[in-house]
Amino acid sequence: MGRQQAALQAFNFGQFIRQKGLQMDTFFCNNVLQACSSTQRWDLPLAVLETMLHSGPSPDIASFGATVHALATSGRWRQALAVADHVVLNEVICGALVAACEKAAQWEVALDLLRSMKGASGASVQPNVVIYSSAISACEKGGEWRAALGVLKELGDEMLQADLIAYSASISACARGGHWQQALQLMAEMNSIELLPNIVIYNAALDALAHEPQNWTLAFQLLRSLRSATFRPQLESYSCALRAMGPQRWQQSLALWTEMLADGIQADAIAFGAMLDVEMGSWQISLWLLKQMEEHHMRPDAVAMAAVLRSCEGKQQLQLLEMLQDEDIIVGAAEDSEFLGSGNWSFAAAMYCGLGPEDVSGEALRLLQGMREEGPMPDAFCCNSVIKACSSLKQQLRVFEDMQRQGPSPDVATHGALMTALGREHHWEKCVAMLEEMISQHLESNVIVCADFTCGDLT
Repeated sequence: MGRQQAALQAFNFGQFIRQKGLQMDTFFCNNVLQACSSTQRWDLPLAVLETMLHSGPSPDIASFGATVHALATSGRWRQALAVADHVVLNEVICGALVAACEKAAQWEVALDLLRSMKGASGASVQPNVVIYSSAISACEKGGEWRAALGVLKELGDEMLQADLIAYSASISACARGGHWQQALQLMAEMNSIELLPNIVIYNAALDALAHEPQNWTLAFQLLRSLRSATFRPQLESYSCALRAMGPQRWQQSLALWTEMLADGIQADAIAFGAMLDVEMGSWQISLWLLKQMEEHHMRPDAVAMAAVLRSCEGKQQLQLLEMLQDEDIIVGAAEDSEFLGSGNWSFAAAMYCGLGPEDVSGEALRLLQGMREEGPMPDAFCCNSVIKACSSLKQQLRVFEDMQRQGPSPDVATHGALMTALGREHHWEKCVAMLEEMISQHLESNVIVCADFTCGDLT
């Protein structure tokens, strides 16, 4: 008999006893509550408790505790808090409430509960390590790394020893906030108290380092430390290390990729995406990676395709696109509805921008509008490609104005493309105005932009 069926039978049996007018005591009802609380059917224990409150017998702390636990584990944190208002809190009930807030990323409510447990004058309930760890996890899921570190410090101030869960949540919170220094500091703190990190903590620290490409050496060293600690690196470990390598260090990235495959780890879309974002210096390698994705039944997304296109220039882009079509890595032409529906809008737009027929501005604009309406949101690279594909200055200015209103923010390449178009039309005053706008936005014009500006009338 499954748990849910057993819970329903226990509930029905309690209802049957009550309908027969037989006397039930609190102990009997609590047994029914415990049986009903073992599943996701949070409505059953809540119904039992409501019946006890209205018709007896009077519920005790165990009755409220079982109901709060059932609601909390089902994610019904608001209802769990409402039920807890009827009883004096104990360690079990508080733990269930904070755990419910953790699952819902309600970090502020979790911290309020933590404070209320101790009270202004020292309450009867003292938070334990498990409750503190749940509060830290709630802060991590809410993206509040400072609050997470504050709770970790408070745990130490209470003379409690933080466990792996508390440190793991704290390091993950720092990783989500991009604060790799704090993440590594916490790992050093663990070593000082002889608390050995587990694979989850190593992965969290690697994730923190992945936010800053200049930390690639630290990420490489941490991956080696993981292996020397007798842990076997996971896919997540390699994916974070690959992202930490950044786009410039293709040799180190290939070395990690080879090591990962030698460990018998199958790459996922995230790992492939990290590799495709690396500037390999060879579009043949990028094509090989795309083929590998196809062989493992993974469809490259818009970001991956755009990264591959950026690795090529001019005729190489056209050659790569033709090879992708020949190898069936993309689904036919861009007008294919299945291709457009897959989210590869930015790649479709890039394929039209300067790489297809002579006049593709209408199609490029349509694709760009589709991105804004259906997602993903276009990036500056995509918008700039559309500007270059437009056949008229009016269309180019329209794309530029849409970028100013809806995003993404125009970058140096955007201004450069428009200044080239304005120069060709001899709109020198507008060119100067755009150059001044770049300066006001702290965008540094490069040699190419200035050359386009000054030589626009020679083309």
